[in-house]
Amino acid sequence: MLDIKLTRYDLGKKKRLYTSLVLLISFVLSLIMIYRYHSVELRVQENKQNPFQSRQFASDLFYTDYYLYYKIYQQEKNQLIRPVDLFLTKETIQSMINNLDMDYYSSELDSDDIKYNFDESFKELGGFINNSEGKLKYFAINKKTGFEYTNYLFKDDMKAFDNYQRELEKVNNDVAKIDKNSEAYKDYINLQKKIRRKFMTYIVIDFDQNGKYDISYSHGLQKEVFDNYLLELDANKNLNEVYTISDVTDFSFSNYRVEPIKNMRYVYAVPNSVNTNFYSSHDTVSEYVHRKERNSYRSIEILGRSILAIIVVITLLIPIRTLKLFMGLEKLKKLPLEVFVIALYYLHSSLLSNDVAIMMVRETITGNVLKSLLANDIPLVVAKQLVNIINIAYWMLSFFSIYLIACLIKMVIKNGITGYLKKRSLILCVSRAIVRGVSSIFYRFISVDLSLRYNRLFIIGFILVFFGTVILPWVDVTYTLLWFVLMLVYILVFLIFTKIVKKEIDNGKDDYEGLLGLTKDIASGNLDQDIMKVDVGIYEEIQRQLFSIQQAYKKSIEEEVKSQKMKSDLISNVSHDLKTPLTSIITYIELLKNTETSDDAKKYIDTISRKSERLKILIDDMFEITKAQSGNLKVNIDEVEVVNLMKQSIFEVSDRFSIRGITLKTTFPEEKIILKLDGEKTYRTFENLLVNIAKYSAKDSRAYVDIKNEDERVVITFRNISETEIDYDAQDILERFRRGDKSRNTEGSGLGLSIAKGYVEIQGGELNIHLDGDLFKSEIIFYKNREIVK
Repeated sequence: MLDIKLTRYDLGKKKRLYTSLVLLISFVLSLIMIYRYHSVELRVQENKQNPFQSRQFASDLFYTDYYLYYKIYQQEKNQLIRPVDLFLTKETIQSMINNLDMDYYSSELDSDDIKYNFDESFKELGGFINNSEGKLKYFAINKKTGFEYTNYLFKDDMKAFDNYQRELEKVNNDVAKIDKNSEAYKDYINLQKKIRRKFMTYIVIDFDQNGKYDISYSHGLQKEVFDNYLLELDANKNLNEVYTISDVTDFSFSNYRVEPIKNMRYVYAVPNSVNTNFYSSHDTVSEYVHRKERNSYRSIEILGRSILAIIVVITLLIPIRTLKLFMGLEKLKKLPLEVFVIALYYLHSSLLSNDVAIMMVRETITGNVLKSLLANDIPLVVAKQLVNIINIAYWMLSFFSIYLIACLIKMVIKNGITGYLKKRSLILCVSRAIVRGVSSIFYRFISVDLSLRYNRLFIIGFILVFFGTVILPWVDVTYTLLWFVLMLVYILVFLIFTKIVKKEIDNGKDDYEGLLGLTKDIASGNLDQDIMKVDVGIYEEIQRQLFSIQQAYKKSIEEEVKSQKMKSDLISNVSHDLKTPLTSIITYIELLKNTETSDDAKKYIDTISRKSERLKILIDDMFEITKAQSGNLKVNIDEVEVVNLMKQSIFEVSDRFSIRGITLKTTFPEEKIILKLDGEKTYRTFENLLVNIAKYSAKDSRAYVDIKNEDERVVITFRNISETEIDYDAQDILERFRRGDKSRNTEGSGLGLSIAKGYVEIQGGELNIHLDGDLFKSEIIFYKNREIVK
């Protein structure tokens, strides 16, 4: 046991040591990356110059001239023409056909091929201007016709420029001799100020009638250097034309001998206010603005990717048993493949992509990270340290993540890719579950009981739908007659099937209505109907179950009726057997009262007399409740004035209220309320409820009796506060022998409310009990127009 503990301790120690070593190496590599920030910053400073002072920009403008020349020519003529018709002459095309050697292609080159290739190559010329997203402002004008093609209002600028040129020609282009007070000179000076204020680059290129160009004006560019770029491009194009016409089939625009641009002026400008976001802008102008700065970050990007590659290679060379020493690696291995792939994707997009790495370095070098921290009221000293921590954390997380990915890849390869996919691929697991589900459905499908009519209809319908949606569309439509016949037959069969299904549905509705009628009969208590004689179609199984329910329900009711009858008979017989000897006892008690006896004997006789009377009342109550519940109670209906009857009842029990200090509050209508009731039983009902109030109300409390005369009914309400806690249900208290006073401190049989309920209901009324905390509320409702069965 001790050896096992030591082994576990040593293993844990090795894991902690190895994990710490990996983290330490990641930390050191992060410091190396941060150390390189300074050299990147120096390179960025060195490359801070005009981004448009380049041969590439000159080349883009050089070929854009041809593109705009074509666009303005097309719009001016107001017709669609091919670029080849504008720039290539018939002689040039024929010369190319005659001089090109096409043996290599085993075919002949004709004019259509040349025209097509030229038009295709010409499409590339508009890429620079079309992909600038409007950030490159241009103005092209045919100086001979005055037709313009532009995306910016340069016309006033060119007017001031032309006026200045004319003034300059008057003095033989001697700037020193020009009149400084002339309007043309002043407008030109204002134009220069405007250009310097609004544009970072501004260039005017003029073509004369012979196709010779001249840079008439430039801002933000060294005119001589840029002019040399254009001269070089023009010279190279001329050389390429000669070379191509000889024997080369490189169909790029620069290799064609095209007609020169004549009598044109081009203005190109890039505003100072143009938005060229370093990270999100990818238009052609933004590429120029940030190209040199991006190249400055190339070294640290290459260094970072080189370190990542080295980490992957070294990790793949480390033995598996060593890699497993890294803490938590086994748990990561258990992650599903899809989670691993998603994590890898987000890891790449948030940490390892070029833009994120460059953003981290650039925002740190430019001080934007520090400014963001200072904007949150973080002290300068703390903010500087946080900048270092953020950069270290970024590079550590990048290197550490690549290490973990390499570890997991090696472990997956070592343990088998197939086994890993079976255990860890959610897609594969779901696919297997789907296959199992489809197979299960298929097996259930082939095991369908075809003896049932609706199963056969389902099979036929499935075949028809499958044929119409899968088979029929694949029929070869070239055989029109065959397809038409098949479609006609299919439609005919489908219509017949639809009619059959409709008939089955209609029959099913009728069968359902029949079944629903049977259930309603059972619910309403009609248990004598012969269920099995009713035709319910496909619901035969449910019909059999309903028959079983009917028989069980009927048997249960019969047994309940029999049980209730036995109980009533028992109570009646017992009551009758008790009443006969009790009558004799009461008679002899009366005789004893008239004889001379001692005082103690008189007390005993009085006690026996009271108990006998109470027993007689109990027996009478048992008789009454039995009659009421069995429906054998006879009622003598007559007109009864309810309010007076209530007042009489209150008077009879007023002594009981006085003894307990209960104050009775009544609310009666002024008019008489005459109902057809049994006066004796109604009086007994009122008396029972009032006696209950006297028995069970809290001492020295108030009780309430209200009578409301409504349109269709009379509502009599009794309310009182219980002396003891009400811990029973309203329905339970209406049962026989149920008392509210469980301790039985008061006299009573527990039959008072049951008898009252029986008396009220046999007269067509209702007796309801409502409980609210310790408030006990009895409510009697007599309906004025209800008929009473005598």
